[in-house]
Amino acid sequence: GLAAAVLSGLAFGLLNGLLIAYGKIPALVVTIGVGFVAQGLAYVWSGGQDLRGVPIALVENVGFAQILGIPDLIWIAAAVAVIGTLVYTTTKFGRHTYALGSNMEAAIRAGIRVKRHLLIIYSLSGVTAGFVGYLSLAQFGTTTLAGHATDFLYVLLAVILGGTSLFGGIGTVAGTCLAAFIPWTLSDGFVILNIDPYWQYVTLGAVFIVVVYFDVLRRRVREGVRA
Repeated sequence: GLAAAVLSGLAFGLLNGLLIAYGKIPALVVTIGVGFVAQGLAYVWSGGQDLRGVPIALVENVGFAQILGIPDLIWIAAAVAVIGTLVYTTTKFGRHTYALGSNMEAAIRAGIRVKRHLLIIYSLSGVTAGFVGYLSLAQFGTTTLAGHATDFLYVLLAVILGGTSLFGGIGTVAGTCLAAFIPWTLSDGFVILNIDPYWQYVTLGAVFIVVVYFDVLRRRVREGVRA
């Protein structure tokens, strides 16, 4: 099951990379579009029903297991975050990734194999997405297809609120991890205050527009300073 999850994630990651690197389609459009394709295929193959019958050993040993009173899923997430931070701050791969996001043309002139690098980036992203799907299955004991329909919006908010620019070249793994608590805390707050859950969509959409607007302003200021 783990191999199937990781390999399927890799396949979709490669598809993203090919469309972005060779098709020259904007990354945000490709990743959201392919995400909906993947979700649609999941509905088709499952007949729109959540699949159950997950092995109890997976749920007990991964989904609900704890070390020192902290869930294993937290330890796994922390390990991935630490590895990601080290890769992006201490390796040539990380420097090249920032270079691509900052100035694609300059990266090409510097000799970076941009298309290959993009394929690797999106392949890694797909692999981690597949791994997260496996962990989600272990946590909930079912596929919960409809329950993850808006996760991409939460992720986008966390990334932007964490200091990453949609235009590339700026951002840290640590900032994203810290900011990930904000949208989910906001969602839980609606439940605690007994507010109609449908207002969550309105609020999340409005917050997303606001943070993207400030990201655009930040980019304009940065470009103005450089000029």
